[in-house]
Amino acid sequence: KLEVESTVDAFLHNLDPDKIREVFVNLIANGLKYAQSRVTNSLEGAYAGGRQALRLRVGDDGMGIAPQDLAKLFIKFSRTDQAQKADPNGLGIGLYFVKRIVEDHGGKVWAESEGLGKGSTFFVELPIQKK
Repeated sequence: KLEVESTVDAFLHNLDPDKIREVFVNLIANGLKYAQSRVTNSLEGAYAGGRQALRLRVGDDGMGIAPQDLAKLFIKFSRTDQAQKADPNGLGIGLYFVKRIVEDHGGKVWAESEGLGKGSTFFVELPIQKK
């Protein structure tokens, strides 16, 4: 495992801090919106595709995501039936923007869930590029 402290400086010089902040805020707000009682998050060093990366993880104990809906999460204007019931006012663009920003920074984003009623976890991996 990488030590986060030793790689953050190199990482910070290769990103748009305002856009990355939007990614973090969006994922945490999303977790808070759908959580029953708890949202957890972590930031750690990782290896992704043979290169150093930082991995953000945001998890919640909320309604979870059906396996067939995982692929739809990051599509513009797409929302699961459960999300629409929980918050009918959502537009389905938050996770789409997260994906665009992360991919524009050379990273990847995905979600995992064991199914409905079992919470969900969102991951972001951003490559660390040396100065």
